[in-house]
Amino acid sequence: MGPPEPGSDPQCAATARHLAARSDLGTERPALTIVTNALNIATELVLRPHIRTVSLGGVARPSSYEVVGPLAHSVLQELWIDHLILGVDALDVEAGASCFHEDEAAINAVMVQRARQVTVVTTSNKLGQRTFARICETSALDRLVTDNSIPPEVTDAFRAHGTTVDIV
Repeated sequence: MGPPEPGSDPQCAATARHLAARSDLGTERPALTIVTNALNIATELVLRPHIRTVSLGGVARPSSYEVVGPLAHSVLQELWIDHLILGVDALDVEAGASCFHEDEAAINAVMVQRARQVTVVTTSNKLGQRTFARICETSALDRLVTDNSIPPEVTDAFRAHGTTVDIV
């Protein structure tokens, strides 16, 4: 069984909705800034007054709702990201994080470089897989959040590389 087909990442959208619904953020002033290259996430978050939503410019890919290209790259070079939550098409301990399209991989790689901490949120069926374009090495990842179908040996392998694994 290979990795899932490309498309929008429901895990990242669900994570964004969960962050936006946190009661400890309040509802008045922007308590959280979210930088995203996903138009669907930006559209959802911009309606919440307690979140400042920064959407990267660029060319939108219809299949994933992500913006890519030199404009997105230029904007990212000017930003610092404290915590990146990254969706991937595949993640392998040896091959690292990857996606189907090189233009998305390029933007994601810049986000990883600009981030202080990197969390990958993905389903276990994408683990042990690799796709066309590498985003980053496993050593760049601080945390992996995945479902409870992850085999124990895969959990152990990521932990041996220094990645914290959270099973939800």
